[in-house]
Amino acid sequence: MKSIQLVDRILAAGECVLAVCLFIALAGILTLNILLRNLAGTSLPGTFEMAANMVLWLALVGGSLALRDQRHIKIELIHRLLPETWQRRADQAVALFGLTVMATLLVTALFFVQNEIALFGRSGWVAVIFPLFFALAAFRFGLHLVGSRDPQHPYRPEWPLRFTPKSPPPS
Repeated sequence: MKSIQLVDRILAAGECVLAVCLFIALAGILTLNILLRNLAGTSLPGTFEMAANMVLWLALVGGSLALRDQRHIKIELIHRLLPETWQRRADQAVALFGLTVMATLLVTALFFVQNEIALFGRSGWVAVIFPLFFALAAFRFGLHLVGSRDPQHPYRPEWPLRFTPKSPPPS
């Protein structure tokens, strides 16, 4: 389990770096396009298509990171009212359902990317984010399923960069 958690931490670190790089590139390209339009009377071709693709990638990378920490949308009220053993069973059911849905969507996304590449050539490769996201989501739901089965060692992801806040100075 430790090696799988290490893989998960490495993937999360890569996702964090990718999200930061995408955001910086998105801000840079849009800023450059605005400056060129206002100062030189021209603009970069394909900027808005590129920006839309970057926003899509950012959303899915962010969604994957949110799923890692179980910060996705869920109904907590009913879960809190259940006894602890039923809470674990509910967590298992949710994780199994999520794993099944993500695995099914992964297979569908692979066919989608294949069609996009056949239709659009090199620009169709942008759609590769879909199978990547569904594969990561299935992996994370699988980790949550394994973690919810063992009450002694539940899966608790750690952030790739451990941040420990400094204690306040003594007064």
